[in-house]
Amino acid sequence: MNDTPAIAELIAEARKGDPTALDEILRVLYDDLYALASARLEAGEGDGPLDTAELVHESYLRFEQTGNLKAEDRPHFFDYAGRVIPSVMVDFAR
Repeated sequence: MNDTPAIAELIAEARKGDPTALDEILRVLYDDLYALASARLEAGEGDGPLDTAELVHESYLRFEQTGNLKAEDRPHFFDYAGRVIPSVMVDFAR
């Protein structure tokens, strides 16, 4: 986790409204977000309308649309992502 301080700094910049910071967070944490989304999809029942990459990208759009990243550091970011991803899944299932 050598990137933890850098992630915290990017999150702080994203919270201040820097649009490039959220892009960089996604770039740096994409593999971890992909694994989280994959686990959520595998835990769900039946086939959903989204594959893992689509779920990650739709979740990113949700982060972007809120305009207020509700995280302070890497663990908080993944806690937040852990709530956003299922919300996206439910919205698409509807």
